[in-house]
Amino acid sequence: METLTGREIVGVYLFLKSREEELDDVLTKLMMRMEKSLYSKLSIEEFERLPDLYSSNVDVFEEKG
Repeated sequence: METLTGREIVGVYLFLKSREEELDDVLTKLMMRMEKSLYSKLSIEEFERLPDLYSSNVDVFEEKG
């Protein structure tokens, strides 16, 4: 199986989050695991700006230097 890029992970998370009410148990658990992982890797500001960062083609997992 291929590994997802940071931007792909954010895209899938945003897709699932926007359809949260329609998700079955498996996808709800996946979304919750992704959210927990994103919370642990991003600042509060970055997490709150995920849709804007994704739209701007920003990889939030890229090393900050």
